[in-house]
Amino acid sequence: MTTIKKAYPALQVGTQREMWKDTNVYAFSRRVDTTGAEAVTISSNSWDTQNRTIPLRAESSITVGSVLTNLMNTSDTVTVVSGGPTGKQINVSLGEHESKVYAPGTPVSAYAPPARNLTRVRVHYDVGLGNNIAVRGDTYPFSWTSGRGARYVGSGTWEFDLERIPAGQTFQFKPLINDATWSTGSNYVGTGGQTIDIYPSF
Repeated sequence: MTTIKKAYPALQVGTQREMWKDTNVYAFSRRVDTTGAEAVTISSNSWDTQNRTIPLRAESSITVGSVLTNLMNTSDTVTVVSGGPTGKQINVSLGEHESKVYAPGTPVSAYAPPARNLTRVRVHYDVGLGNNIAVRGDTYPFSWTSGRGARYVGSGTWEFDLERIPAGQTFQFKPLINDATWSTGSNYVGTGGQTIDIYPSF
């Protein structure tokens, strides 16, 4: 991201203005008003894919028909189309907790994000209405002093996804109900880059 900021003045000194805000998606532009240089940042805090039609701001110099390239993955582009309150808008799709930075013109360099090293812990246990599952462990982002909340995906299953544990590295962890009641028995052992399904007792 530092390299991208150096190449795009709008990201360094542009005036930031909000473009969109809802429960899951936030978007803003950064524009150098003296030159018209502009970049648009869009972020999602959701586990699920989010699709939005986002109006460009009225003061934007970006015109209908312009192609914007995602500087975080230069194979991803959107085209500005007519419509919306300002007469120009973009249709965007965001994956799980994804952020995109769009700018007009040809990117200064091609960039593709590295492949994700995803470790997924799946806890199979029906905790009952109003309760939840947290996970503690010995390797960051886990700790033994405070749990990380898992998300409920249905059928008595709770998931926690992480990318910071290197592939092949082992770690220990344990689920808790409401980050208070530990599962019985020994710690579980997981391996980075794998999906680990456990069926604990409490």
